[in-house]
Amino acid sequence: MNVPKNKKQLPESWEKVRLGEIATYINGKAFKPIDWSKEGLPIIRIQNLNKENSHFNYCNFKVEDKYYVKTGDLLFAWSGTPDTSFGAHIWKGENAVLNQHIFKIEIIEELIDKKYYLYALNNKVKEFVNKAHGTAGLAHITKKNFEDSEIFLPPKAIQQAIVSKIEELFSELDKGIEQLKIAQRQLKTYSQAVLKWAFEGRFTNENVKDGKLPEGWKLVKLDDVCSNVEYGSAAKSKEHGKIPVLRMGNIQNGRFDWNDLVYTDDDNEIKKYLLKKNDVLFNRTNSAELVGKTAIYKGERPAIFAGYLIRINLDKNLVDADYLNYYLNSKAAREYGNTVRTFGVNQSNINGTKLKTYPIPIAPLNEQSLIVQEIESRLSVADKIEETIKQSLQQAEALRQSILKKAFEGKLIDSDSIDTVKQEAKVIPLERKVLAGKIIHLLHDEKYFGLTKFQKTLYLVENYAEVTYETNFLQDRAGPHDKEFTIAFRKEMQDRDWVQEEQRGKITKFTPGDNIGSLIKDYAVYFREKGKQIVFVIQQLKDKSTHESELIATLYAVWNNRLIKKKPVKINLLVEDFFNWSPKKKEEFQPEEVLTTYKWMKQIKFVPSGFGKIIGTY
Repeated sequence: MNVPKNKKQLPESWEKVRLGEIATYINGKAFKPIDWSKEGLPIIRIQNLNKENSHFNYCNFKVEDKYYVKTGDLLFAWSGTPDTSFGAHIWKGENAVLNQHIFKIEIIEELIDKKYYLYALNNKVKEFVNKAHGTAGLAHITKKNFEDSEIFLPPKAIQQAIVSKIEELFSELDKGIEQLKIAQRQLKTYSQAVLKWAFEGRFTNENVKDGKLPEGWKLVKLDDVCSNVEYGSAAKSKEHGKIPVLRMGNIQNGRFDWNDLVYTDDDNEIKKYLLKKNDVLFNRTNSAELVGKTAIYKGERPAIFAGYLIRINLDKNLVDADYLNYYLNSKAAREYGNTVRTFGVNQSNINGTKLKTYPIPIAPLNEQSLIVQEIESRLSVADKIEETIKQSLQQAEALRQSILKKAFEGKLIDSDSIDTVKQEAKVIPLERKVLAGKIIHLLHDEKYFGLTKFQKTLYLVENYAEVTYETNFLQDRAGPHDKEFTIAFRKEMQDRDWVQEEQRGKITKFTPGDNIGSLIKDYAVYFREKGKQIVFVIQQLKDKSTHESELIATLYAVWNNRLIKKKPVKINLLVEDFFNWSPKKKEEFQPEEVLTTYKWMKQIKFVPSGFGKIIGTY
């Protein structure tokens, strides 16, 4: 480690470190297609990190231990398409094995917080891309260049505070993004409704009856209104050339997107497949969601079309090209396509023969033009709104990057409050807040669950599950109590609207706030391996009264104290310790119920192991 040159611009105690100094990086196994199976452990490939619900291949044989991945492991994709593939992820899935081109990162926990490192790495993705070797479409960063890259590293307590601040800001940002995406989905629903009304004849006819075509309309097959269908060029394209070759990826929302083009110089291919204005192209092979999408060529520039597209050579005396294009993109046409498509590995296909069977509601030609005008007048408004939404989403992403940039320049947390932040971060490790929030979220509706029972539940969960972070439970009249944590967490949980409190008689009840999801979303990342123990304790306490919970927690604590001190553990000694805990115990408990609880705990194996520190007095 070394002191940064621009240390004056950073808070005190930050250091510049090489990535190679703070973690070990293990590249995944080079699985071959012959290794893939339909069962076993999932193989994590880059697409499984970047796309939800992406298809998995599986491994059904033993691999080296270093290639196994468990929930909560930090991964970094270091190869692929620079704009979309590179990036850090915390694995949230089941146990798996790791494919090549992804690092499993084993951090030095004394130096760096895992989530801090996640965000720090994602803040440097552009730098990694700039260092990458290869082409624009497929690049990689070498392990040496990766390990030689540097980040600024504050003390671990400040790292955790920065993570909390990042996630607080990201939570608010994500709420706005979700509203924008809801608006996008509503626009798609509206656009499909427009097409439905149009091809039911409702824009150009009065009193249209459900399920019946207007007078003068016919339901025909596509084959009846076209001379033939024609597959595109199978010749190999290249990065540069005379004219572009339009591919399935260029079809977007019924139009052609002229970005991400490939080209050809082959004069024979150009002559054979040159597009004419108003040619309608159908995507015959793609994913199940995208197969069948269609676009119309408007003569924007000379181009030919690739083999996964089909040109529909329509009869212009029978059908308008825009009318056909809009219909083939309608929900009704897509639903028909779903009935005739064939399935392959990750892809579906609708061949030319099946395409010609598509049922098309055909209006008189002059009415088709009016319908197209009605559609376009409505969709043009939707397109403008969609463009505004896209701009807002881009601005949100820019704001996300700005938050990360400030965080790792030491500007996200006011330097005047660093000392306070240090103390808060020590008192409340992020994973402890997550666990406390999860307990409240699971139990808040239970009759007896309030502040006192929460304190006892937290103690029992943390000790029985043997959490790795520091706790500071001391001897309180009602049982073990980490007072510093409870005070700090209650304030933060209300300030951030994770949880709100309400006094109901003698019980302080909890109500999850609007932001509780942002707190507990990473519960599995931190506690997957301890989940069974945590669930066990919660299940045992779920229906217990506050009185019973206090009894269990106190008996567990005096029992655990004896184990730590290596003193005899006998029921008469435990009862004695229990009643010596505080004068309150003799007033509210009977020896018989302590004995009954001891037998119950032994029976269900809810017993301490001597984990943690001796619980002393305040």
